[in-house]
Amino acid sequence: MKLKNLKIGDRVVAFYGHKDYGVTKEEKAIPVPNNLHYSHALLITLSCDSAKRVLKLNPKKTDKVLITGMGTMGLLTVYFLKKLF
Repeated sequence: MKLKNLKIGDRVVAFYGHKDYGVTKEEKAIPVPNNLHYSHALLITLSCDSAKRVLKLNPKKTDKVLITGMGTMGLLTVYFLKKLF
């Protein structure tokens, strides 16, 4: 496979499930700038997971939702629930 926009050694974020490593198409890899800390780049994946779960839950404005834990995922879930309404 020949790379067009990325080169070996570039930092990227990609989505491939709960695995330690994976192979993905170049167009599905999101380049991460060198000056961006890896923990901030990780928020791309976490925010996507959180948003998908909120949309899958499909809550109504009158529903009560319990979020256990206020780590990154909990806070992102609160954020997306608030933005939904």
